[in-house]
Amino acid sequence: ANLWKSGKTGLHTKDALSDTVTVAQHTYIYYNVCGQGEPLILLHGHSLDRRMWDEQLPALSPYFRVYCLDLRGYGLSSPQQEGEAFVHADDVIAFMNRLHLEKAHIVGLSMGSFIAGDLLAIYPERLLSCTLASGGIRNTPGPSEPMDSIESAKRDREIAALLEKGISQYKAEWIEALIASGGTERERMR
Repeated sequence: ANLWKSGKTGLHTKDALSDTVTVAQHTYIYYNVCGQGEPLILLHGHSLDRRMWDEQLPALSPYFRVYCLDLRGYGLSSPQQEGEAFVHADDVIAFMNRLHLEKAHIVGLSMGSFIAGDLLAIYPERLLSCTLASGGIRNTPGPSEPMDSIESAKRDREIAALLEKGISQYKAEWIEALIASGGTERERMR
């Protein structure tokens, strides 16, 4: 554990690597990789990035080759483009293809668990295992079926309310809610 140090791009060892991989035209995924063994891809939650996994890396890297991705629109990866349709699961598969990873263990937290679920449903042959944490299965149409007008109008109202409140205020409240149950570890978690 003494090899680990905190940095602007997360935790690193002497053997760690940070790089980008092109997954679509004009779209790249930033990632960190460390450790030895079967590939393990960690998918972060919404409003977070690959650094959310920093404290788990010392425990995982002796057993797995751990890939921590910044999903499209997060961290140091390409931003999402308004009106451009894509599926995060397809980006993960393109990432795996570019790195010649035939199969991988997948772990997703929150939003990452939804993506892990998509991978399990669409690309089961590419997974060694799949762990979904703090997510859920939504009863909504798949990516080929758009939201109906009622759900779309509801989302538009929610987004308008967030924009009126201000994104910075929303994120501050969101972080406080996440760490509220942190007890004596609350400030370390922050």
